[in-house]
Formats: sequence, C-alpha cells, structure tokens
Amino acid sequence: ETATFIVPTGELLLRAGRDPEGKALCGMGKEEWTQRETIMREGEKKYFRLSIDLNGKTDIQRADPASP
Repeated sequence: ETATFIVPTGELLLRAGRDPEGKALCGMGKEEWTQRETIMREGEKKYFRLSIDLNGKTDIQRADPASP
C-alpha cells in the first residue's frame, strides 16, 4: 500500500503507531510510537517505509523510490 501526503516545507515530525481500535497484531502496543524528524525543502520529495517487526515494534525508515 502507498499513500501520498502534501506537507509544508520546514521541519516535520513523522509518527507511526498502532491502530487504537485494531485487533491482534494491529492493536498491540497501542501506546508506543516511533518518531523521525525530517526537513522538507520547496519542491522536494521524500519516501519513507513504515514497518512492523515480529515483536510488533513499528519503525519509519527512509526508502529508495526505485525499490518496490
């Protein structure tokens, strides 16, 4: 799945967490958040990958736009 967000330039804080209404793996660790800071410049595009490991920990990583 992919999503596109149009955001203002400047410093941004990206946060990823679990679905507070989720069941099973989607709802584990509802109070835990992963955060990453980034700076967006005018006209810049950045790609990020959101993931969940086998322990249910969420992560945000920079991604290569050419990789699937």
